[in-house]
Order: sequence, then structure tokens, then C-alpha cells
Amino acid sequence: SMKSALNIINRIDYDHNGEINFTEFLSGTISEENLSEKKQKTLFDSLDVFQEGCLTRDSLIKQFQRANKEITDDEVDDMFKEAELSPFTRIN
Repeated sequence: SMKSALNIINRIDYDHNGEINFTEFLSGTISEENLSEKKQKTLFDSLDVFQEGCLTRDSLIKQFQRANKEITDDEVDDMFKEAELSPFTRIN
């Protein structure tokens, strides 16, 4: 559910700025103490708004909009660059 996804996002927002950067996302998803496999799937599925089985630049932007979180195209591109990925990368 959206509430569960937001709870997960709040838990992995390590710098408590109300935003999840790519490093926080990766750290949160690989840390067993933060997310069980089921919770990882819940988070991934909530971010996969187009139900394509992958995360894209557009799906991340759409999910942030759904959560009433403002994010710019440049911020999403920066998330991908921080992870050394092209903004056209499909994460699955």
C-alpha cells in the first residue's frame, strides 16, 4: 500500500531531509535490518508505477508526484548519475 511504501521511505531517509537519494535507496534495499525481501518487493512495486517490472526515470518521477514530493528531472538525473547509471537505464 502507499502507506507502507511511505513508511519504508521514511525509514531509509537517513539524512531526514524528506527525500530519498539513490544511495539511500540502495542502502535501504540491501540492508536486511531495514527491509525484508517482502518489504523490498513492496517498495519496488510501489516505485514501478507503470508495472513494467523495472524502475525508470519516468516511474520514479511519477511516484514522487503521487507521494506529493516535489522532484525535478535534474534531481532524478542526478540520482542516476550518483549511481553511475544513464538516465535511460531500466533498473530491475
